[in-house]
Amino acid sequence: MTNPGAILADPAWFPHRYDEQRQVIQFIRLDREAHRAATFLTDEYLGEGERTLVPLAALRDFVPPPNPVHFLFHSAFCCSTLLASALDVPGRVLGLKEPQIVNDLAGAALRGTLDNVLVGQMLGLLARLESVVVVKPGNEANLLMSSLLVVRPHARALLMSSGLEDFLFSVAKKGMFGRIWARRQHSLLAPRQHRSPGFSPAEVFQQTDLQIAGMVWLMQRAEFVDLIAAQPARVRSLDAADLLADERQGLERTADWFGLGLTPLDIDRVMASGRFETHAKELGRSYDAVVRERERGH
Repeated sequence: MTNPGAILADPAWFPHRYDEQRQVIQFIRLDREAHRAATFLTDEYLGEGERTLVPLAALRDFVPPPNPVHFLFHSAFCCSTLLASALDVPGRVLGLKEPQIVNDLAGAALRGTLDNVLVGQMLGLLARLESVVVVKPGNEANLLMSSLLVVRPHARALLMSSGLEDFLFSVAKKGMFGRIWARRQHSLLAPRQHRSPGFSPAEVFQQTDLQIAGMVWLMQRAEFVDLIAAQPARVRSLDAADLLADERQGLERTADWFGLGLTPLDIDRVMASGRFETHAKELGRSYDAVVRERERGH
């Protein structure tokens, strides 16, 4: 391990993994372009990179940067990665796409070993001195939504989702991966639902993959409704169809909601960058409204 103070003070070191068993944080060295280029901030996309470990105990005296950290929660397959990429404006906003460390916190929550002190420490590590941060967690971390807003009382959240038909189409398009994903999501969501769909475990097992996916969509929507009801002044929703119908307006309204301070020139540059004409997860692939409609067979 190197000097923890030096690692914590250097924004080039990004908190990547929380190792609960060893009580350490793994940091990976990432420059600004690496952040922008990575589809997601996970091992699959970050590669090996230079890494180091910092003991969790070293965070006791760590004072995080004062800049805001906001959240872009989502139901998957709803253009959230696209929006997070568009919001990433060097010098003003750092968009974090599915940082692995947040999923690690979700894992700890499922094991019953997570508390808000630890959540606050990890979010402090994600904050940056030079810019506002917008975190787009993986949707498996949606069980943390309330906790993240509790430990960041000045944070705002945007909840992104798509219509049922679009959601099911995306699941089906991904083939076996999409079907396995839907069943896994159901297994994670069902235990924490306070509304019962009325199916026994045996009846759920007999349902098709897309029926299961439909219940996942419904359960995620229910969680979003509950969060908006609990935090009406801090949470807003955005449908993917509304974003795609007017991308500039969607970007402007999101920036205003988060208080990002983006100027009309900043927005012009994002719109001219081609972000909305390329696939958010397959970098370099052209993907606009025409391609989307062609894929749907319209």
